[in-house]
Amino acid sequence: MEFRKNNIDRPVQKSLSFNSLIKSKGHDDSHEGSVVDKGLNIPRTQHTDMGMNSTKDILTDISGRHPFQDKVFKGFDRKNIFANFDWMSILIDIKKRLPYLIVFIIMMTGVAIYFTYTKWGSKQVYVAHSKMLYKEIKFESKQVLPTSTSLAMLQHKELLKNALIRLPEYKTISELKAAINVIFDKKSKLINIEVTSRNEGQAINTANILAELGIASSKNYYYRHFQEKYSNLSNQVKLTEQDMIVQDRLIAQAMKKNGALNTRGQYRIIMEAMSLQERNLLEAKIDYKKQQVQLEVLKAEYAKMPDEVVRNSYEDNPLKAQLTNTKMSLFNAQSIYGEGNPKILAIQEKIEGLKKQLASQDIKSTLQKVYMPNTRKQEVYMEIARSEGQLKSAMNRIESIQLNLEQQKKELYAVPEKEMKLDDTLRKREATAQLLDVLRKKQQDVEIMMKSEIKDLTLYEFSDQASLIQPIKLLALVPGTVVLTCLISFMYLLINCVLDQSIKTKKQLDINFNIPCVMQLTESHNLEKNMFKEFAKLVGMNNPQSLNNVICLQSQTDCDASENLVKFLTAKNKSVLMITYSHNFEASDRTPSWDLAMDSNEESLIDTAHITSEGQVLFTGLLDRLKKLSYDYDFIIVSLTTEEIDKAQLGIINFADWYFYVVDACHTKRANLLQKLKEMEFKGICPEGFILDKVKEPLLQV
Repeated sequence: MEFRKNNIDRPVQKSLSFNSLIKSKGHDDSHEGSVVDKGLNIPRTQHTDMGMNSTKDILTDISGRHPFQDKVFKGFDRKNIFANFDWMSILIDIKKRLPYLIVFIIMMTGVAIYFTYTKWGSKQVYVAHSKMLYKEIKFESKQVLPTSTSLAMLQHKELLKNALIRLPEYKTISELKAAINVIFDKKSKLINIEVTSRNEGQAINTANILAELGIASSKNYYYRHFQEKYSNLSNQVKLTEQDMIVQDRLIAQAMKKNGALNTRGQYRIIMEAMSLQERNLLEAKIDYKKQQVQLEVLKAEYAKMPDEVVRNSYEDNPLKAQLTNTKMSLFNAQSIYGEGNPKILAIQEKIEGLKKQLASQDIKSTLQKVYMPNTRKQEVYMEIARSEGQLKSAMNRIESIQLNLEQQKKELYAVPEKEMKLDDTLRKREATAQLLDVLRKKQQDVEIMMKSEIKDLTLYEFSDQASLIQPIKLLALVPGTVVLTCLISFMYLLINCVLDQSIKTKKQLDINFNIPCVMQLTESHNLEKNMFKEFAKLVGMNNPQSLNNVICLQSQTDCDASENLVKFLTAKNKSVLMITYSHNFEASDRTPSWDLAMDSNEESLIDTAHITSEGQVLFTGLLDRLKKLSYDYDFIIVSLTTEEIDKAQLGIINFADWYFYVVDACHTKRANLLQKLKEMEFKGICPEGFILDKVKEPLLQV
């Protein structure tokens, strides 16, 4: 790297000239050299095996100068969690980012407010409800149409097409279907047609029209269903009748031919009649017992009732009952006679008179004084009379049925014992007759259902008003946006400020590592703002002609740390030799060699030198010269800019009295620094301190 000298006039200090050292050394060792301008370039030198062995001996002597210390890494302090963070740097980062986050929150809130304002009007809708009562239709103990199918018919395509004809506001079936919601309550059996629209009148009209069409559709469906069933049953009846005619003809022919009597049919008719009479007799006896118990209850109730009771309400007023009866007479007269008839006028005058009498009565004063006949006792008396008549009628019915049974038994005994021989034909005929009876009965039932206008939907309530539904949930958008953006901002600050693993301050190094931070260098080139206090204390700059004056700085990238340190030392009137190092990787296959070029100016406190190495072997000649030069300068600074440490660089680090590692405060993460220290541990070296470079001025810490 190129270094600009900081020429500071000072009294001439006698020191060993690096040029002369190299010249004399070149003559003694028979090295070839050449002088270039004001400096001397030492050409590449080939070394022997003896030099290699001496290098190993020297490296063995200095290999343990910077041993890796125990407990270099600090763990997470679980007892005092807050001590694991540099809160001052966190606060500075938060202050830097906070204005942008506030602007972000304000912008998002404004967007939410604008969105709510624009959508509020379009989201307001009117909801109208029309209700229908659902009733299951059963035929032959089976439900004709399932409930789900009946509900689906309310949104059938044909029904919606008919609705579109009466509702021109809707353009398509999909638009109409989207505005409809059919809700069925299983407990109350109510079907609620809910229509949503931005127009109140349109919502009401749509709900009512859909209810009408739904009822008509249900009615038409059941009519068509029973009509089809009636047609099928009629065809079956005709076919069965034809089959029965054929069987009767066969039976008649067989009877003529064989002379047999059809006693089976006569016997069956008598037995069926007797069975019916026995069933009627049982029902009559049950009815008789029921009437008898009811009569006893009425007689017991009648015995406990008083003849007169106190009138306790306006409804018990006889005048009101008379007025009600008179009004009914008026309605009957109006249906028979025309207006102006004398009878109608007389009844109207009587009604007016009764109204005046009712108005003149003081109901409250008469409630406790007026007695009236116990009408309930009279009603019970009449019920007793009716019950006695019904009881006598039931007894007469029982006697009549018993007489009929006796007569039928006599007829049964009089039936001839000769049977006909057509058992198979008769059985078929009887089965056909039974089937015909069943079909005719079913046909009659279907005809009744068809003519009764059966439907499973009946109107329960028409829609006469619509409720306005406002998008209340939309109001939660603004506070929700504020909360969400605040949460995002908080998470952003938490991740990028609190939990950030970047090494930006001295305290962050002290929290994570036991290696001290000896220098803090700012991003700017203002030397006065850099902090060298810990470095001066550690190195002992005030000691005259200190022997521990070789300092090695290692950084992963090019930095100004060595230049800033040189400026600081020259400002303290210290003579400095700054050496830079580079490795020629292209010549790695050649014989190991090294070059050292130096530029010396005796009027300056700063001299510079550059080491170029080929291969991974460190030669004793270089270390000997550095050792001798350490007596001529107050400080020798060796700057290593490398990612990996090879054997040659490791030898220079172990040769140096002080070894510092430069940490870039802008790009270094804690994990990367941990990885680097683990590599150093594998190499067996450990820096005496960190140099924190490119620190932002507000983050400088004492």
